Amino acid sequence: MKRSKFVLATASIVAGLGLLKLAKVKLIKEEIKTSKKFLTQDGNLVEIDIDKIQSKGHKVSLTELKNWVFRKSH
Repeated sequence: MKRSKFVLATASIVAGLGLLKLAKVKLIKEEIKTSKKFLTQDGNLVEIDIDKIQSKGHKVSLTELKNWVFRKSH
């Protein structure tokens, strides 16, 4: 086998492996999410199924968020 054919074959294999890795990452990203994480009023993180959420609401402002979260007093 000539050197140029060897280099071409090696480059083809490396490129093919790169494409396979890219396709695998893309498939992982396309998984359908069935739940979403939310922060409760007392500061706990909970995971809720998407089909249990009724509708989209309005975006909460930073000041509303600061007033909504209860601070734990020690």
